[in-house]
Formats: sequence, C-alpha cells, structure tokens
Amino acid sequence: MHTICHATKGFLLLLFLLVVLDPLFFSRDLVHLLVIHSFFMLLLTVGLLVVEIWCQRLSTE
Repeated sequence: MHTICHATKGFLLLLFLLVVLDPLFFSRDLVHLLVIHSFFMLLLTVGLLVVEIWCQRLSTE
C-alpha cells in the first residue's frame, strides 16, 4: 500500500511540475496563464494534500 501511496504522490508532483513549466515552453496569452494554470495548480495542491494525509494514515496503521 505504501508503494501506491508514493507512486501517487510522485505522479501528482510530476503533473504539478509540468503545469509550472508549461508556460516556459509554450507561449500562451495572459488569460490562459492566470485562469487555467491557477486552477490546475490549486487542484494539484489539494490533491497532494489529500494524498499526504492518506499516506500519513497508512503509516500509523
């Protein structure tokens, strides 16, 4: 179960990194950067927090 936990956390961190680095490689307008990237970064941050809480609960069981 811990392997699934760490794999999920790694996958979400990779997605977070891709969202952060995306504007450096693809030129987009300001609205795209502010709206879409902010939404995905918020979503991924919440996902990482949920997975971290899940991992902590697994480690205490």
